[in-house]
Amino acid sequence: MYRGHAGIRRFVSDMDDDLTSFELHPRELHDLGERVLATGQVQALAPGSGVALENLGGFVFELRDGRIARLVSHSDPEAAHAAAWR
Repeated sequence: MYRGHAGIRRFVSDMDDDLTSFELHPRELHDLGERVLATGQVQALAPGSGVALENLGGFVFELRDGRIARLVSHSDPEAAHAAAWR
């Protein structure tokens, strides 16, 4: 779990350490007021082995005062849909 500005910086640093590249390709975006649901293709490349990773995923962004206050990622887009409309 990553919290706050320092947590986001640590997340990005961890991603840089663990993956050569990381890309999100959205397929769906839903504005739900204080939440945004995004689902799509996640692509990454592992360092050293060069193994390409591809998976569908989903992300629920919770907004406060027009800013992202919380982000939860889901490895299953349907789980993200369920969480966004709870």
